[in-house]
Amino acid sequence: MKEFNVIIDSTIKLISSNMIERIIMNSGYFDSIEDISDQLNAENTMGFDVFSIVPMLDDQEEYTKNQSNKYAANKEKNEDLLYESVENYLEIALQDILEEINSQLNITTATSSYSIIDVEDGINALVYLYFGDYYLH
Repeated sequence: MKEFNVIIDSTIKLISSNMIERIIMNSGYFDSIEDISDQLNAENTMGFDVFSIVPMLDDQEEYTKNQSNKYAANKEKNEDLLYESVENYLEIALQDILEEINSQLNITTATSSYSIIDVEDGINALVYLYFGDYYLH
């Protein structure tokens, strides 16, 4: 767990990665979440290893079974489409999560990024939330 102070409406508030982890879990986008914030060197950044099995991946697997010959010929194209779908999913999820952070904690300028680890068996990604504008040194 990682925690640091933020300034919210001229008030100093302590936020923790446990609080943010609960917000992410309650969003419903991910099946499992691991807090990796302690492994990050940036004091004002939280990180989470997330995993989700989403319907679009099941549809992709069914598509590959039904279209195996076509898929073999277009494997790279289909992998690109799958990767784009995963990126879109993560961007939507992070936007919703940032909105919920704003709603619950009144933090309006938090930003996010992600790094996709795997898309084979579901979405596995590292999600980073940056609270730079609020960090008190």
